[in-house]
This record gives sequence, structure tokens and C-alpha cells, in this order.
Amino acid sequence: MDVTSNVQILGSPFTKSTFAKNVWDMQVFNGHIYLGHGDFNTSSGPIPVIYFDPATSKFVTHFTVDEEEINVFKVLNGKLFIPGIDARDDWNFGNIYAIGSNNSWIKYRTVPQAAHVFDIAYYHGKLYTVTGTTRTCWGEVLVSEDMGVSWQSQVPGNASNWLFTGNWGISLFELGGKLYAAGRMLFLSPTELAGNTGNYARFVEIDGDNAQIQLYSKYFAPGIDLRYGYYLKKNIVFHNQLVFICQNRIASNWKPNSMYAAISLDKSRKIIFPEISAVPADILNRDSSIYVLTFIKTASKNYTNIIYKSSDLENWNEVFRFNTDTFARSFEELNGDFYFGLGCDTDYVSPNTGNILKVAQRVY
Repeated sequence: MDVTSNVQILGSPFTKSTFAKNVWDMQVFNGHIYLGHGDFNTSSGPIPVIYFDPATSKFVTHFTVDEEEINVFKVLNGKLFIPGIDARDDWNFGNIYAIGSNNSWIKYRTVPQAAHVFDIAYYHGKLYTVTGTTRTCWGEVLVSEDMGVSWQSQVPGNASNWLFTGNWGISLFELGGKLYAAGRMLFLSPTELAGNTGNYARFVEIDGDNAQIQLYSKYFAPGIDLRYGYYLKKNIVFHNQLVFICQNRIASNWKPNSMYAAISLDKSRKIIFPEISAVPADILNRDSSIYVLTFIKTASKNYTNIIYKSSDLENWNEVFRFNTDTFARSFEELNGDFYFGLGCDTDYVSPNTGNILKVAQRVY
């Protein structure tokens, strides 16, 4: 169903340069839709925390973070968090931000020597984060037993001089009851991996108080283009499977590539949509269904954005589609209405980047 004629343009609340208006993430919390934006490559901070209020149809600035970008929001243990991807403070500490009980933001400037705090997760009653750190100039996993007030390094006990592939730790994800941290994923053979990167680690596996380097598995993202390194992003757990999108990163441009469903590090499959050229950009988990935002570049300055829905990760039904001059990078759903954040890549920086769109439930 083509709903292009029924798409509502809500506008753009962003005032930074056009590329920094990329809507990296959208997150529903307390009836509001929070919008991630900024550009840590060009130092576009400080970044206002902005949400759209559907009740008033207005954009509201809720807070300002001392960062160059808001890349992701996380709802953990009933709270909304922002990992501080690129602190404007000195790098003796990195930052995490959380909404407190009185609906005001709290800045935790407590992550030791973290130039970049890329992701956070709540696991077995503890808060975990993965960083790019000035301690080693590489990546680190840390754990907090007091929800961010203090942190301790979670270094694998069986490792010496270990490093994340691609320098930084980027993502945290759960699979098979364990928590994993990942850096850049270089899909090489074990021999090639050892020959090219020495002691670099693909994953760090966390199980209780233990952490260890996880051995390489070529089956984690089968069929991916081996010429590039990829980052695991937009991950959710659905029907006991890890569903994630592989993205390239050129400077601060996160480019969606492909989507996978994994039941272990050794067993994963690529998700193919009815429109086989559709590129997955974002994922939502709603009750017993999963929704995926995809896009197809049909011509220069012409994209078709398609929403797919599945209850089993096997059969995919199109919900609706619409056309834009650039692609929708992120989306959210609230009370049956869908909201979209337009993005761009460095090939064509559309002036519509940063626009928020709405497709009401009544039109699809």
C-alpha cells in the first residue's frame, strides 16, 4: 500500500548543520518520541535532547547533553538512558545520562577514561557499558553495580594485551543467556584474522562475573561482503533470537547494509525481504510482531521506504510504503501511528534531512 499522499510532515526541530540533522535513533518513552541527532565526526555539540509530543504536536527540548551526538537511546530497568558517544568535557571520564524519578535528566560523569561511550545494557541486575577509552586508546567493557554511579573494568581474565577489532567497543547484545560486547566485525578466516590483527578480539563474552574472548565464527553473518568491516547495530531479541543490522561506518556516517537472525554465534541467517533490494535501517519489537524499516534507492534523489512485519522472522508482509527524496533512517510506533526520521548519507545531503514524518493508523 502506497501512503505517500497521506504522509504528514511534522517538521524538523534541529538547528545544526544538515548532516548533523540525521535522525540516528527514535525512542518512545513516557508518551514522547525522543530523537537522536548530531555528528561526532564534525564536533557539532552540545546536543539538545528533543522529543516530539503527539498530544500537543510540538517538539520540546528537554535537556542538553555535553556530547557531539546522540546516537542511541536505551530503555533499561524502566529508565531512559543516553550513552555519551563523544564527550565535550575532558576525557578523564565519559558520560552517561538518565531520566530520574522526577522526569529530569541526570548526568553521570563517571565512566573512567572513556572518550566514547557507545552502548549500555542492563544484565543480571548490573549496568554494563562498552567504550573507546584513553586508557589503552582502544576499547573497554565496564560494569556498574550501582546503576552508573561507579564503574569497574570487566577485562577477560584469560586475555593478555587483548583489543577490540577496529579499536573501539561499539555494541552490547544478549544471546543465549549471555551478554556480549562487540567491536568492528572483520569477516575473515581464523587464519586471516590472526595474521592481520594479532590479539584483537571479535567478541567479549560476559557470563556472571566472568569475561572471556569469544572465538571467531564465520557463521555469525553469512553471505556478507567480506571486503568491509561491519558493526552490529539496532539489535533486539525476538523469539529467543538475536536480530541485528550490520552497518558500515565511514567517519560518523552509519550506513545500513543487511539484517540477520542468530540463535548462537555459530548459527545465523540473513533476512531477505519480498523486495530483495530493500536495505534494512531500523527494527521495532511490538508484542508478538517485529517491524522493519527498509528503503530502496530507485533513482537519484528518490527513495521508496517500505515497512515490513513478521511474527516468525520467516514470512514478511508489507505494511505500507512511501516515497521521499532521501531515506528514512529511524522509526517508532505509538498507539498505532508510525513516525519516521529522515537521514542522508555523504553522497547526497538532502535538505529534508532531519524532517520527522507521521503515517497515521487510519491510512494503512
